[in-house]
Amino acid sequence: MKIDFNYDKILLFDGDCSVCNKSVQFVLKWNQEDNIEFASLQSEIGKSILQHFDLNFSDLSTVVFIDKNQAFIQSDAALQVCNYLGSPIKYLNLLKVIPKAIRNFIYDLIAKNRHLIIRKKYKCIIPTMEMKRRFLD
Repeated sequence: MKIDFNYDKILLFDGDCSVCNKSVQFVLKWNQEDNIEFASLQSEIGKSILQHFDLNFSDLSTVVFIDKNQAFIQSDAALQVCNYLGSPIKYLNLLKVIPKAIRNFIYDLIAKNRHLIIRKKYKCIIPTMEMKRRFLD
């Protein structure tokens, strides 16, 4: 599937992960400009975006954030998303001063244990029409 659109502010996440889905709900709440779109990594759109950026993850243990046609992964993705969230959350981006190796080590620990962090399925939100339009798949 070829996608023709501007790759700007798209958050790709593991659609089968409760922690990831909770994170999407968090971003929906704090992204006051409603300018971040979402797609699961497992979706055809997600796979196409990964292919476009030559990101072929065999496992789904990382979040990917596309911003201004640039792909960010792991802690860089999470911190880049913070640029588009309201105060005080947007200031988490200041954590970029921590060396990337340390940030990604912590990120990987959480990612590897994400299915244990929230063991049961969370309660799904009932998305509004405005929320639905932000999901690409």
